Amino acid sequence: MGFVSEELNETEKHNIQQNKVKNMAVVYGKEASMWKGKEKFLEILHRYMEVHGTVYYETQRPPEVPAFVKNHGLLPQQDLQQLLRKAKLFIGFGFPYEGPAPLEAIANGCIFLQPKFRPPHSSLNHEFFRGKPTSREVSSQHPYAEQYIGRPHVMTVDYNNSEEFETAVREIMRIKTDVSITPTRSPQTDVSITPTRSPQTDVSITPTRSPQTDVSITPTRSPQTDVSITPTRSPQNDVSITPTRSLQTDVSITPTRSPQNDVSITPTRSPQNDVSITPTRSPHTDMSITATRFLQTDVSITPTRSLQTDVSINPTRSPQIDVSITPTRSPQTDVDPYLPYEYTCEGMLERVHAYIQHQDFCGPEAPFPPANMSVVWAGGVFMRVDDSGLISWAVNSTAPPSWPPLSALRLTVSAEGQSCVDACRSSDLVCEPAFFRFINNKEALSKLQVQCEVVEFEMNHIFPAFSMTARECGLQKEPLLFSCAGFGAKYRRVCPCRDFRKGQVALCRDCL
Repeated sequence: MGFVSEELNETEKHNIQQNKVKNMAVVYGKEASMWKGKEKFLEILHRYMEVHGTVYYETQRPPEVPAFVKNHGLLPQQDLQQLLRKAKLFIGFGFPYEGPAPLEAIANGCIFLQPKFRPPHSSLNHEFFRGKPTSREVSSQHPYAEQYIGRPHVMTVDYNNSEEFETAVREIMRIKTDVSITPTRSPQTDVSITPTRSPQTDVSITPTRSPQTDVSITPTRSPQTDVSITPTRSPQNDVSITPTRSLQTDVSITPTRSPQNDVSITPTRSPQNDVSITPTRSPHTDMSITATRFLQTDVSITPTRSLQTDVSINPTRSPQIDVSITPTRSPQTDVDPYLPYEYTCEGMLERVHAYIQHQDFCGPEAPFPPANMSVVWAGGVFMRVDDSGLISWAVNSTAPPSWPPLSALRLTVSAEGQSCVDACRSSDLVCEPAFFRFINNKEALSKLQVQCEVVEFEMNHIFPAFSMTARECGLQKEPLLFSCAGFGAKYRRVCPCRDFRKGQVALCRDCL
């Protein structure tokens, strides 16, 4: 059924990003035994970050926890959330598997660093799984986070490789917000800059149109005006120039004619000039404007756009700067608080609703295939999907009652020694155990063009499957043994895959 994590609003997300401590890491491990043997990579982490822990102890600090770790003890949930909101990194030790804490950390804006298991943990090589009736292989501490969230929120590395681990930590340390000066763009505008007015403006210059001249400029008079503007006539001038004035303005603006530009506006430089801003031209631009910037100058030039003009310049002002400075994010900075939809309250309610609405837990399951299968589906029940090599349920065949619906079925074959989990994932699908009963038959083997000299029904968790070398095929005798995780070195498995909804892996696209 899953679980849910707290969902943050935009204000909370913004506050978290503002209060992040860029060199703070929190370790995922409440029991002292989890820290045993982890000194090597913890020392690497300590070179770059301040390490915090939440290890429980009663009287004496556990010796397994290094002295440089700031241990907060076992925290109540609310205090742990506040700690995660400050931290930049949440680091896992490899156990427990698939817990909720990494998802809560990612939802609070942390990067989750976890170990990759080589080889994957299973009942064959790990004590936790030993004796359990499963063939499942676990590739990392939190496979869901690795596969369905991934970078930049989740990094999965081999902790036994010190160089790989340190490279990951250094990459995490480089993640920060950059600031750059960025003009906004519109589809036909090369530069857009927006001016503000100064309260000391006492000159306003407004062009008006006359029958013979496209630009005429009528300034209002002020005893202290230091701006002179002399327009020349052009048949195509559609530019209105409205400079504002401050007491220290020493600018003279004189439009002149050039062969390629109808209007050229060139402010002169004063001793206080230190920045030059030049908007770019597009093929349809009828004017070229080169504005110099003055410290303490309140002059703004706002040309209006004509049908042939692709440049609009509206410089905004900071206290002494005529350029707007906008924080932008580089490709490595886009790490915001993130929570997959299926772990929100709404996502879980959607999932539970689908489970209850579409499944009958009381009535018996109809057997498949029916005794008269060749009569009911004389034309076959499977069809090939495009050129992908996948097999689906035939659209002209009446599908038996099923949930998920059989329209989601995609039948494929694994490689030798590969599980159906991995075979489906390679096609960006998931293995669906509920579909095994529909593909555990000779019809499926035939549609997959499998050559079988012998077909046997056995109780084996890797069946249905076949051996290419021996030309032997096996079908499942005990439905309770259907397994997506099983694999055999000499067998290729027949795998029932399905699509899934982004952010709701438990449901197919047609499940709602």
